[in-house]
Amino acid sequence: MKKFKILLILVLTIIGYVPAQDTLKFNEPYLPSENKVLVFIPHNFAASPDSVKHSYPLMFLLHGYSGTYTDWSSNTDLQAYSNNYGFIIVCPDGYYNSWYLDSPILKNSQYMKFFWKNLAPTLLKTYGKIIKNKEIFITGLSMGGVGAMNIYISNESFFRSAGSMSGILDIREFPTQWEISRVLGKYEKKNYSNWNKYSVIENLNKLKLKNRSLIIDCGTEDFAYNVNVEFIKKAKDLGINVIFNRRKGSHNWIFWKEALVNHLEYFKSLCNN
Repeated sequence: MKKFKILLILVLTIIGYVPAQDTLKFNEPYLPSENKVLVFIPHNFAASPDSVKHSYPLMFLLHGYSGTYTDWSSNTDLQAYSNNYGFIIVCPDGYYNSWYLDSPILKNSQYMKFFWKNLAPTLLKTYGKIIKNKEIFITGLSMGGVGAMNIYISNESFFRSAGSMSGILDIREFPTQWEISRVLGKYEKKNYSNWNKYSVIENLNKLKLKNRSLIIDCGTEDFAYNVNVEFIKKAKDLGINVIFNRRKGSHNWIFWKEALVNHLEYFKSLCNN
């Protein structure tokens, strides 16, 4: 039996079947519940974690409204992407409808605070030795596209680049949709400032590193297409470099799976420069 166990370990190591997925857990009073975070690490590190021979870019990958931290891994093979592109891929829980923001009306929905106070520091502490210097990226779909861009804009020097897939980049155009009002209050005069603060298109003028470039994907049949077009126009007016991948497609996983490849390819190209 002992020989069998040793042989099995050798076989699994040879074929590369080594678990490379971690789950981090956070419990903070300013979150609605425990936050679970999936972290996918390339297999060539996981096979010999005591001997760090490689460093890797890190990409935050955010899910959409009504989703969970497992959405991306349930619909795509993130471990394969981590292996093939050599990225550490991080999928935090954005909850059902947090919109990845600090709610001005809900004390237990302070997502940006969690990101900068807990999530980012823990990742740097836990995986710092293998995170490639300054090669950190963030992207996401729909609600996650909003979150990715707002988080990027809040501290752009922390990231190399950011992206959005079918992002609701002007939430003011959808004042009664997807429970945005639950975290920002109704879209009315007394709450306009809340909505303006987290409408990504309104935050573009805060970007200072004009030599950076962003990547935006949106399908031409997507209900968010028009706000993405307006976002691109404003970005160009401000001199911000943006790659805009527009093609036939809607607000669904068929489109997002293609978009993920676009973002990984683009982020990878930046790492080689």
